[in-house]
Amino acid sequence: MNHDLTKGPILKSILSFTLPLLIGNIMQQAYNLVDTYVVGKALGSTALAAVGSSYSLMTFIISIITGLCMGSSALVSIYFGKQEFDTLRKRMSTSFLFIGITSILLEIFCLSNTQFLLQLLHTPAEVLIEMKTYLGIIFYGILFLFFFNYFAYMSRARGNSITPLFFLSISTLVNIVCDFLFVFTFQMGIAGAAYATILAQFLSALGMSIYYIYKEKFFPLIITWEGTKEIFSNSLGASVQQSIMNFGILMIQSLVNTFGASVMAAFAIGVKIDTLAYMPVQEFGNAFSTFVGQNYGAKQYNRIQEGIKKAIQMIVGFSLLSSLLIFTCSSSLISIFTSDMEVIRIGSEYLRIEGSFYIGIGILFFFYGYYRAIKKPMMSIVLTIFSLGTRVLLSYWLAPKLGYSIIWFAIVLGWLIADLYGYFYFRKHPLT
Repeated sequence: MNHDLTKGPILKSILSFTLPLLIGNIMQQAYNLVDTYVVGKALGSTALAAVGSSYSLMTFIISIITGLCMGSSALVSIYFGKQEFDTLRKRMSTSFLFIGITSILLEIFCLSNTQFLLQLLHTPAEVLIEMKTYLGIIFYGILFLFFFNYFAYMSRARGNSITPLFFLSISTLVNIVCDFLFVFTFQMGIAGAAYATILAQFLSALGMSIYYIYKEKFFPLIITWEGTKEIFSNSLGASVQQSIMNFGILMIQSLVNTFGASVMAAFAIGVKIDTLAYMPVQEFGNAFSTFVGQNYGAKQYNRIQEGIKKAIQMIVGFSLLSSLLIFTCSSSLISIFTSDMEVIRIGSEYLRIEGSFYIGIGILFFFYGYYRAIKKPMMSIVLTIFSLGTRVLLSYWLAPKLGYSIIWFAIVLGWLIADLYGYFYFRKHPLT
């Protein structure tokens, strides 16, 4: 089921690889949206605010793991392109142990410091108890997330995006059923939504791990010093980029929390909707990264240049279409998750401002994928600092004086400034 992206029609190859990634991410977002819907309808705005803030925190924590997996998978795609399978297995072994140990330490830290993390988020008193309950359960799933994401990224690096989709689809269906069952039928409250998520994560991790160990004959036993240095360099770079990006989002969440439960709830819904809206360009960027990595390993630079042109065209088209749909339907989309008119008003404003500029984040995903694939993770870090530094500084400086709406404009401005820097760097340093 591995797909060699160094051969065949370029756009068709990238799109055929993108589709399972896109469907898989839609599945993943589906159970986040179901959590939002169930909690908002069954438990009200306060519980919805609690789940929304928890989502931002968990996204930051998960980004540490997924960043490490991304960096390692970029190396795997390069060695797959080179057809150096012995080196590929060694790099996988090293990264498995490194990321696994990191995930265990991360889970221990989060479970031991839940109260401290809530204080850092400036969590309002009215949502503190529910957030603590929800996170106290969700944190147990960190190790499950490692197993699934590690083997999923390794599969995708070798051109197999179908297998992760299969196991993710099963876990999503389980999560959706259990959400309604635990919250509505068994009336387990916010804890029910958390248990549903944990169960889904466990099943996807178990299925993906068993498949890869037995089908792909993966045994993490071969460690080399040279491989360790290479894994550390690429994986840590990608993880730092992902962590900085999501830490900035977490800081924005902390600022949003100071404006009360209505703004928190609106932001929680809006973030999940626009994550779904720009998902096509995000997954296209990830697929493009694998395409570049394999062709970079095979030294097919002309193929990469042709792929760049086609990727930009697709990203611009997807972004403009998503912006049109979100701007037009913002109020209707927010009202799916809540009947609170104040939350609908704030959430609709957020979507109309940020959603009009999805092209900004679309181009940014292109740059992230490109530089990760050619072993320049530091460039992705620089772009992330530009993007998030702008939004965080402007938001914290102006929002206390001018109101929460400034936060939405700052997010857009951060995207555009990072894109400009990425463009000029790209033109000055062509691939050779």
